[in-house]
Amino acid sequence: MNKNLLSMELKEYANKLKENKFKVYFPEIENPNFCYFVKEDKLGYVENTQHGFNFISVHKPTYANGTGYSIHREVFEPTIKHANDTFINRPIWASVNDDIKKYLNWENFIKTSIYNITFKFKEF
Repeated sequence: MNKNLLSMELKEYANKLKENKFKVYFPEIENPNFCYFVKEDKLGYVENTQHGFNFISVHKPTYANGTGYSIHREVFEPTIKHANDTFINRPIWASVNDDIKKYLNWENFIKTSIYNITFKFKEF
């Protein structure tokens, strides 16, 4: 699938998020296929691939659990609920022993995450 089309579809979804009082942040790259979204200081991540939208939670990195959990995969008709579902601390299948720490807000994420080195982000 064409990267430009994936980016356009993601931006259409980002507009729905904004209509529902989310802030949306895209990397400053040509035809991005992913973005972060924030509501009430909670962060989520969505990417659009040829197989559909993938929704992922966002937390501080851990050796055992990476930087987030896959919450919804291969979604062809993304809704606001899909975005809200990424705000959970951990999915029910994750170990209760997982020491998951969430970022305080977007500013905390962008200051402390590796992504502030890799990408520059701009509010959509």
